[in-house]
Amino acid sequence: MSIITIAYYIMCGWVAALLVANLKDTKNELQNFALYLLVLIPIILRLCRVN
Repeated sequence: MSIITIAYYIMCGWVAALLVANLKDTKNELQNFALYLLVLIPIILRLCRVN
């Protein structure tokens, strides 16, 4: 793996961690919860290397 690929996965992990932290702070707002999940799912799939 190249340096660029490693940096990409680190950045995806950082964004995923931020989204999960913000997801915990949503106070039973279903719309915000759904939007966070909508953004989080592709990032998790990238980290798991699912195409």
